[in-house]
Amino acid sequence: MTAAPAAPSYTRSDWSSAFRNVGQELSDVVLEPTRGQIPDALAGVLYRNGPGRLERGGQWLHHPFDGDGMIT
Repeated sequence: MTAAPAAPSYTRSDWSSAFRNVGQELSDVVLEPTRGQIPDALAGVLYRNGPGRLERGGQWLHHPFDGDGMIT
């Protein structure tokens, strides 16, 4: 007797979000300088790195490493 395969714990839509273009690209954002002090308990750096665009002019790229990179 064999057991039925378990249902996956994810759906294709979970993965497909990694292969969509960035909804809105912000390039002319002016950041206002601020004054103050960073709390002592706050330490570290967060980088999110990934492809920003997987399509240009109707041409879809076939691998996520081919996309234009973006760091947020």
